[in-house]
Amino acid sequence: MMKIYKKSLFVVGLLSTFSLMAAESKIIKVTNFSDDDNKSKCSLRQAIQTAYENKSVAGCNAGNTLPGQRDYIQLEAGEYVLTQGELTPSSPVILYGELPFDEQQKDDLKGDYPKQLALKTTINAKGQSRIFNTSQTKASLTLNNLALVNGQANVTSNDRGNGGALFIGGSLELYNSSVSNSTAGGKGGAIYFAAGDQNQSLSIVRTLLKANKAPQGSVWSMDCNAKFSPVTSSTNVTQSSIVENGDAHSLSAIDVCGSTGVEISNSTIAKNKANSATGAIISYISTPNRELYDGSLLSLVSNTVVENDAASTLLYDKFGTKLLVSNILAFNGGENCRYSMKATDAKGENVSLVASNNALAANCFLPEPPETETPKTETAKNMILADNAAINHYLSGYKAESAYNLYLPLYYPVNHGTETDFVDAGHQSCNSADQRGFSRLLVTKLILDPTAINSCDIGSVELMRLAASDITALKNSSYSNLITAYENMIERLKAMQKDDANKSSLLQIEAELKDVESLLANTKKYAKYRAIYIDPFELALPVEETTSNGELKLKALNADNYTVTVRAKGVGQIVEGSDNPYATQADPAQKCEWVPELKRIMFYRTDRKTTDSTLSELCEYTLTEIVKTGASAKSSSGVLSASFVNIAPVAKNDTYTINPESNLSVKVNPLSNDFDDDGPVSGSETYYSDTPIRFESIDSGLIMTAEREGPCPDKYIRDTCYGGEISFKVKNNLSQFDYQATYNYFDEDGGMSNTATILLKNSAKNTNESSSGGGAFGIWGLLGLVALGAYRQRRMQK
Repeated sequence: MMKIYKKSLFVVGLLSTFSLMAAESKIIKVTNFSDDDNKSKCSLRQAIQTAYENKSVAGCNAGNTLPGQRDYIQLEAGEYVLTQGELTPSSPVILYGELPFDEQQKDDLKGDYPKQLALKTTINAKGQSRIFNTSQTKASLTLNNLALVNGQANVTSNDRGNGGALFIGGSLELYNSSVSNSTAGGKGGAIYFAAGDQNQSLSIVRTLLKANKAPQGSVWSMDCNAKFSPVTSSTNVTQSSIVENGDAHSLSAIDVCGSTGVEISNSTIAKNKANSATGAIISYISTPNRELYDGSLLSLVSNTVVENDAASTLLYDKFGTKLLVSNILAFNGGENCRYSMKATDAKGENVSLVASNNALAANCFLPEPPETETPKTETAKNMILADNAAINHYLSGYKAESAYNLYLPLYYPVNHGTETDFVDAGHQSCNSADQRGFSRLLVTKLILDPTAINSCDIGSVELMRLAASDITALKNSSYSNLITAYENMIERLKAMQKDDANKSSLLQIEAELKDVESLLANTKKYAKYRAIYIDPFELALPVEETTSNGELKLKALNADNYTVTVRAKGVGQIVEGSDNPYATQADPAQKCEWVPELKRIMFYRTDRKTTDSTLSELCEYTLTEIVKTGASAKSSSGVLSASFVNIAPVAKNDTYTINPESNLSVKVNPLSNDFDDDGPVSGSETYYSDTPIRFESIDSGLIMTAEREGPCPDKYIRDTCYGGEISFKVKNNLSQFDYQATYNYFDEDGGMSNTATILLKNSAKNTNESSSGGGAFGIWGLLGLVALGAYRQRRMQK
């Protein structure tokens, strides 16, 4: 199976976001873990007040004082306990907990820097209050790297008890956070959306929602109507885990109403509970007091929904549109999918529902489209599991929070290599990344194994399997640019080493610096003419190893974990679908080599020829897992397809000195500091002695002579080119001016260089300070000659 593995964008995005925030230099920093009125420190409550008032409160710095602008609030690692009730932001705020990374260690899952840790910053309500309430202020709230725990919303004469942790009247974003152990006496154990005057949105990314409870909507619920109109809102949940919420008394875990768009993707919904007779894990129905409108959408894509316990896991009716793609919706207590209006519409003919490429339990009811009308329902290619299907045949056991799953509980699909499992399900309708942030590949097949169809794994997790990518359209590039890029990178890394702001990531910087320095040194050492330097691991997919507790981790793609072997396959074409895909002829001048010191495959030709535009230079490479003695090693091969092209040579400016003692003449070698940018040239002395030089301009005061001359190559054939020994002589040996000529030259394939300048700097004192050179006299030069003539005439008369 062919997939491209990329580093998780999560870490990169999070660090980038934090850097942008820090760049504003107006962060309100919380310095007091206590929820008190200490005037010399800044508590979280005082920071939120500071953000609203746009002036310093107690020990808080003022933050962003521009009216209406969002404020950044930074919390340190540790626990912030609320003792004065819920927090009520009245202006837009973005809260950041301490970054949960150890930049000195490699990550357990990915094997590269930095290591992700559990959340370091906690806000704890101790069961005494909600944590945040924006139901009245309508302020937008963004939470990053924060664990919210033990929120409590009690029903009183003045409070309906909605929203155990978060009672939200504006927009809410949760990123790399968690909401757990919170309880609502009304609705929305973790989150409740109160009706607002404008559209609201809820975004949940890489967040854990765990062990929250409420009589209705243990995870979240919402207002359905406002001012006699349906509430319009959108909820997006991705790469998150919704687990262990609810109890046997709850009516629902996720409670949807109004005119709402709910999209859940690449997430795990597991081990949640609701009433076994009437409860639902996802309630998507309209009732007299909680209307659901036709403009609503429920989209479930690439989720694992298993081991939930309720009367129904997905409860729906004819209202709103349902989209189910590439989900595992099985192994749940009660009915996996229930149509609430089945008593009056047995076939569900009025339901708008699309269900495709899912793995569904047999008791998941899917509507039948009417025979005579335009169907609202579409079902295709769903895998229907038998009533007695055992979960352990298809999925691993439930994996609680750990470093191997980014602290988001999940299940791994079990790969039997057959059509009866959830791996390589034969479709490409999944999202681009799985729950762990690993990319699901877009390429459909390998040239060397056309039967290895690349397709999605069903559910939230995509298994990574060793695959060497086919890398096509390779071309050699500028050798000098390559070297300069490495040198610039080394300079940047050394500067980062000296910056105190990077103390926490010195090991990572040092490791990268060592790699780039080695790459630079060995590129120079092993460089070949027109070589292509290929990292075989860059686009490959790694092996996943099983840990002692049954988790999976990546076996990092490097030369310590995999061997690389290569075979030059000659010049020709690829014939896809053939037993022998290489329509080529062996070519002894073609070289394809793995260079261990360089950690690159070098692809080049010893005869310096370019590649015909109708053909390709082909090489096959193989990655083989390094395993302990006796273990079976996985292996995968890919094709390298390349063209060797001519890179234009580079001309550099030259400066020579001319002086009266040599009659203002000089021999020049314009090519002495020029170079062919294809890389090192063997026999360079002979090569450069035969190089044709074309002069674009020569100052009128100069005489140029050359050992050889003839027509220039190709389209410049009407011009004269020169070679061998080249000399310049100033026509007027009394001149005190500088002179110049411009030139370019051609390599052996007719590629022309940039234009460079030859400057002849006159050592005689130049009294013509206003002259720009080039042999022009100017008015002062003319007066000087007139004076010289008059002086000579007087000498003759004496």
